[in-house]
Amino acid sequence: MTVEASDGTSPRGQSEPAKPDPIVLERLLRRCAKIAPTNPQAALALAHLLHRSYPDDRRVQQVIIVLETRLAASPRPVQPAPPPAPPTPPPYNLPPIHTLPPTPNRHASTPSTPPPYNPPPIHTLPPTPNRHGRAGTALVARRRQPSFWQLLVIGGVIVALLGVAITNGALPNLSLSSDSRRTVGDLFNPAPTALLLPTLSVPPMPPAPPPTPAPPYQPTPVPIGKVQTYGLWQGSVTLPEHVVWLDEPLADVSPQGRLLVAIMTISNLTSEARPIPPDLFVLVDAQLNFYRPLTGASTRLLEQYGRGTVGDLALEEAIPGGGTLVSVPLVFDVPAEQASFVLMMGEFADTGWQLQP
Repeated sequence: MTVEASDGTSPRGQSEPAKPDPIVLERLLRRCAKIAPTNPQAALALAHLLHRSYPDDRRVQQVIIVLETRLAASPRPVQPAPPPAPPTPPPYNLPPIHTLPPTPNRHASTPSTPPPYNPPPIHTLPPTPNRHGRAGTALVARRRQPSFWQLLVIGGVIVALLGVAITNGALPNLSLSSDSRRTVGDLFNPAPTALLLPTLSVPPMPPAPPPTPAPPYQPTPVPIGKVQTYGLWQGSVTLPEHVVWLDEPLADVSPQGRLLVAIMTISNLTSEARPIPPDLFVLVDAQLNFYRPLTGASTRLLEQYGRGTVGDLALEEAIPGGGTLVSVPLVFDVPAEQASFVLMMGEFADTGWQLQP
């Protein structure tokens, strides 16, 4: 497993021309031809990236010439001219206000005082003469008051009516016995009675249906060599030979299972160098167990086997910008009984590379 650096230097530091990989170059050229009809700008950017890695390949140069010619010949959209500004109306001048000259006051020297207000007199009706005099007034007052005999007759009639009503049983016995007093008290303070409510039969509620379980997460595997993009990072597992088991001891790394090494081809799409995020690559087995690269194991692998042999840069180092392709080894600690994995860019991604070391 030998991966040469992008600048063409050998593992021992000797300057030798870079040997293009025909399989990788062929796949990237097909990818460029596939996206050229719909997105020629992206195809031209990919062709320039290939030209940096393979500057002596004529096919890459021809693709760049064809795409630049096509982009130069494509018409550019004509932007419409802005509408003319509306004319500014002339300033409005108010007409002059003509004021009347003051009228001389002929009574200025002798001011007049208004006469005082006198309310009109109130006309009252004359009193009506009393034709009966004092005798008639006393007679009217005497008629309004009942006499003693009238009151006596009225009282006797009332007593007779009450006696007849008691004799016939129309009125209850109102004797002031202890039982009657208790009965009268009970009338004003009745004993509390229980309030009887109608019994309602409520049917039992049916049990709630059990929640529908969510479908298990399962990423879709993609073949080795397919380039995937996550944010401003691009990566690919170029060849099946770049995924192997590492049974030899690795420096001070003590795995709990077996060490799985996957050499990734990575490019930083920004203009500045930056390190790889620790959660960019995730390995998933058949039981949906997640594994992340071991911290520091990539650096130990390059120190033990040499740069350019198993990779160019370690996972902990900064990746140069500008889309330069570099190889980075990833080291995972997985159970020994697992044999099939999916390597994804980004946690819970929809697709990933199928790895079978």
